[in-house]
Amino acid sequence: MVELVAQRYGTALFELALENNQIDEMEQEVVCLKKILSEEKELIELISNPKITLNDRKKVVEDIFKDKISDNLLGLIDLTIHKKRQNMLLQIFEDFLSKVNEHKGVVIVDVTVYTLLSKVQETELIGRLEALTKKTIVLNQKVDKSLVGGLIIRMGDRIMNHSVKGMIGAMSKQLLAQT
Repeated sequence: MVELVAQRYGTALFELALENNQIDEMEQEVVCLKKILSEEKELIELISNPKITLNDRKKVVEDIFKDKISDNLLGLIDLTIHKKRQNMLLQIFEDFLSKVNEHKGVVIVDVTVYTLLSKVQETELIGRLEALTKKTIVLNQKVDKSLVGGLIIRMGDRIMNHSVKGMIGAMSKQLLAQT
């Protein structure tokens, strides 16, 4: 339910940015706001505190962000506070950024590796994924020593497990199924 509501807000924000031809500007603002809200958990707690009046919570946000973000984004934050949905802001921003990437033909790919890929390996992987998807790839690497070797690629809702750990697990299941 929460995800569906956040998606609606994210979609509305995206459509507003598209309608006003402000995709890039709004994207930059949302990235900054998302970073601030992720790092400053106290801000979400403050604007969620029921002991502080609704007007005071809105004033705090306005004092912090006025002249730093667009009126549309400030209005969104104000609306979420009014509707008691300010805890969804990060999800709303995630959904918005996902729609922006889709609009721009960009796919975010999370790659889990045993050791970081070299620049050559990274370039080759990006090239192959771009050929496969016909979209621009942005690669995020994460190290997981439990993989033993290989990599796991997460692209949207698709997962491609090419890790030694995954191969051993698959062989183990196969052997158990045969006995």
